[in-house]
This record gives sequence, C-alpha cells and structure tokens, in this order.
Amino acid sequence: MPLSPAGKFSYNGLCAPPKKSGLRIPNRIGCSAEKCSWQPLFNHKNNGDEMQKFDRSQAVLWDMDGVLIDSHYAHFLSFEKAFEKFGIDFKKNEYAGMFGMANHHMIQRMTDTPLTDAVIEQVDREKDVFFRESCASEIRITKGVVGWLEEFRKNGIRQAVASSGSYENMRSILDLLHLLPYFDAMTSGDECPPKPDPDVFLAAARKLGVAPENCLVIEDSLVGVRAAAAAGIPCVAITTSYPRESLMGASMVIDEFSVENLNKIKKQYLT
Repeated sequence: MPLSPAGKFSYNGLCAPPKKSGLRIPNRIGCSAEKCSWQPLFNHKNNGDEMQKFDRSQAVLWDMDGVLIDSHYAHFLSFEKAFEKFGIDFKKNEYAGMFGMANHHMIQRMTDTPLTDAVIEQVDREKDVFFRESCASEIRITKGVVGWLEEFRKNGIRQAVASSGSYENMRSILDLLHLLPYFDAMTSGDECPPKPDPDVFLAAARKLGVAPENCLVIEDSLVGVRAAAAAGIPCVAITTSYPRESLMGASMVIDEFSVENLNKIKKQYLT
C-alpha cells in the first residue's frame, strides 16, 4: 500500500486502508464560550462561580477524531458514499491534506464541481448519516487512550471532549465505545466556529470551571494546535495525522499514548 513521505497511508483512490490499520484522520470542528449550551455528563460542583486558579493543569481537553478514536477510514468512506449519492466527483487525493478541517469547508475543496451552499449542506448531512452507520464496524479506540483517561480520572483531573464534530456523532460514538463516563463536558461543532478559532477550547474550559491557562489540550491536527495556541492553552500533539515536523507549534509532540509519554506529561503539566 502506498505511503506518504510522512509514513501515512495515501488516499489516492487506488487503495483502501485495512480495517486494522493505524490510520487517523479527524472529523469536523468548532465552538464559542458565549454561545455554548451544555448539560454536564457528571454532577461535579465547582467551588464558587469563578474559574478556579491552580499552579498546574487541572483539566484535559481532548480532540476526538484521530486522538480518542481511530475514525479516519469511516470518515473517508462516508464522504465517498455521500459524493457518489449526489453524483459529485470526489478528488480522493485531496482528502488527506485537509485533516482537522470542518466538513463543510472540505466538501467544495474535494470536488471540481461547483456546489451551492444548499448542496454542500445536503452532502454534509448525508455524510454524517453514512458515518453513523459505519461506526460499529469501522471505528475503534486509539491504542493507549483508556490508560490515560483512567490515570487522569484517578488523579482528579477533569476531562472534556472539544471537537468540531456534531454533538449527536460525538455522544453516540463515545457511548458506543464506553468512553462517555470519563468526561465532564463536551463542546461540539453544533455550538462553535471551526478551529483554528480557539472558542471550542475556551468553551470547554468554561464548562469545566477551569481557567484556560490551567488546562491541557491533546490534539492531532494543525488547526487544532493553532486553536490551542490562540486560546493560550498548552498543547500535546500526537502524530496520528501529521508528521512530527508539522506539529512543532505544540508544547510537546508524541508518537503514541504510552506510559512513558504519560509520565512526561504528568511531570511537566499535572504535578
């Protein structure tokens, strides 16, 4: 199977990644602290109405696609099916270069066919339907993630998912994979503008009652790293979607969710 220079699988229309591949490609993006509405997943109480100040990070804000879960192939197939349903040509080789962008921003760039806003919305909506249908067979938890989630929870670190995916997709996938109980809040693309706008992270921090500078972001995309920087939040980037050299704007770059990397993060940010 062809590989890109970064060692990632190539979506060139000539091959499809195997079900057990280590591919990671993210979904959609977004969120705004002023606009976001939220129902807590747990009934945690804050000590007072103001954001709490700590010397070290007290909350972890996770991106979902490409970080918590391996869902790239499911997204790729869903776009392919949606484009086919509407008879739109699909430039498959454009897909991998747009990791982390919002769906509606990707759609026009993946075809030479001029599309109206209404058609883009239809394709986006249909793509989400195909995506949810493929979740059970095509999505799995990223290796090592559960150990990190457990360790953060054990140490009293609050956790939120901050993604531009739709709230329905996020909640259903996390519930399907039994990850939902780890999180105290979620921010979605239904609520906020897409990354690199920082609002998705600022809103997540607000929901947790923790100041942004006392949070830690875990991301895999270039726009996600830039969004964290714009929010003033330290960011750990994992090389599941982009090569290490592309992610050097992050505070730390890792290749896997290993115990060794977790210990580095705990020492630098959480203790």
